[in-house]
Amino acid sequence: TYTAVVTATGNYTNFAEVTASDQTDLDSTPDSTPDTDTPTEDDETSATPTVEAIADLSITKSAVLTTDADTSGSISAGDTVTFTVTVSNAGPNNATGVGVGDTVPDGYTTIGSISNSGSESGGLISWSGLSITSGSSLDLTYTAVVTATGNYTNFAEVTASDQTDLDSTPDSTPDTDTPTEDDETSATPTVEAIADLSITKSAVLTTDADTSGSISAGDTVTFTVTVSNTGPNNATGVGVGDTVPDGYTTIGSISNSGSESGGLISWSGLSITSGSSLDLTYTAVVTATGNYTNFAEVTASDQTDLDSTPDSTPDTDTPTEDDETSATPTVEAIADLSITKSAVLTTDADTSGSISAGDTVTFTVTVSNAGPNNATGVGVGDTVPDGYTTIGSISNSGSESGGLISWSGLSITSGSSLDLTYTAVVTATGNYTNFAEVTASDQTDLDSTPDSTPDTDTPTEDDETSATPTVEAIADLSITKSAVLTTDADTSGSISAGDTVTFTVTVSNAGPNNATGVGVGDTVPDGYTTIGSISNSGSE
Repeated sequence: TYTAVVTATGNYTNFAEVTASDQTDLDSTPDSTPDTDTPTEDDETSATPTVEAIADLSITKSAVLTTDADTSGSISAGDTVTFTVTVSNAGPNNATGVGVGDTVPDGYTTIGSISNSGSESGGLISWSGLSITSGSSLDLTYTAVVTATGNYTNFAEVTASDQTDLDSTPDSTPDTDTPTEDDETSATPTVEAIADLSITKSAVLTTDADTSGSISAGDTVTFTVTVSNTGPNNATGVGVGDTVPDGYTTIGSISNSGSESGGLISWSGLSITSGSSLDLTYTAVVTATGNYTNFAEVTASDQTDLDSTPDSTPDTDTPTEDDETSATPTVEAIADLSITKSAVLTTDADTSGSISAGDTVTFTVTVSNAGPNNATGVGVGDTVPDGYTTIGSISNSGSESGGLISWSGLSITSGSSLDLTYTAVVTATGNYTNFAEVTASDQTDLDSTPDSTPDTDTPTEDDETSATPTVEAIADLSITKSAVLTTDADTSGSISAGDTVTFTVTVSNAGPNNATGVGVGDTVPDGYTTIGSISNSGSE
């Protein structure tokens, strides 16, 4: 007997033979030099132990991006990846009849380009009949398209081998549990989550403080920032910033746990499922002046957005990506215009010291703007009645036609007023009440409405007025007197003592006005007596 250690490879048949004997063997002859040919005599023999072939198979797996559909530079939904399953044989024998199974999970679709005559069925890719020489390896590859959601860990395992593997056992039914042997493995590519976020913004009037029916100073508006996620993944860790300009004040009712600091409203930690949207709201009071355009922008997201980049510091420049937006509500400008009018004597033609026929008066129409906005495009009309003539010296580029003085395109800042003036000569008779009215304004006046056709009825709004200067009435009175003999007592035919004469005092009015309250006195000297028949209720 003897012992020997079996080698990994080689010839396992060994021979034994009788090499010598003192006696003769009739059916065989000892051979002093034993050979290894096929025994032909019974004093020689061979033995070939059954030596089990060993092939130590191990497996690894990797994935690389081969088609970057969204050009993100990393693996994400819609991209194509190539999986490589590497089967290595550490020997000591060549491996034959090798089978491999690869279980593809639901995070992938469109499996293709399977190498080495592999096939796929029900998400299981199978290879069989493979040969791997000792000390070498074999790469098995296939492609798959990444889905938006699902399990991205896939498993590969040796399913068969003609040789024994001392440290692992092929599994004809590949599993997806944690690999515990070196002939099974898993690979989990890092799949970048994609969430395409976009943002829009709107504003609606919620408290109409001045009941104007439109957004204006003092009103409360509600802003709605709508953040939409078109996927393919759910969006988490979403942040939004909204910059509120100086055209608004009293920010409140911020939804979704948002907060405000220094005019910036911030939301954070928001979640938006794929295919849905989220409304973020807040209220603000409109100021009389300022910038009404406010901006909103996505400031953060756990997922990648391929067509835009969140900005942790929201800006107020023109939006260029779909994750930023702006809204400019139409804010109705309010300018509360009112009007007054006065007249002063500027040329006292008759030096009477008061306004009378022939004098020149200057009318001043004062248009005041109580705001809150500046007034532009202001028009004023002044209707001059027939009690005046020779209209002139119209200020502020006004013009006159048919007794109507018109001004247009005027501007009056909030809190100030504008004087419009013209002159007119007073006539002897006519209507001295003239009317002025605001005829146009670019801004809304909440308590009055401009009238493009000024009227002359009683003013009922504060943007219309009238003025009636006190015009002194003039009546040019003259007087003549005559006497005629009415009772010729002595029939002398001429006035003589004892005769009765009738005196006639004639008072004439050359105008231009009627004379009223006229009094006349007649002093009768002592050359007459028995005064009587006094007309017109006169007395003596």
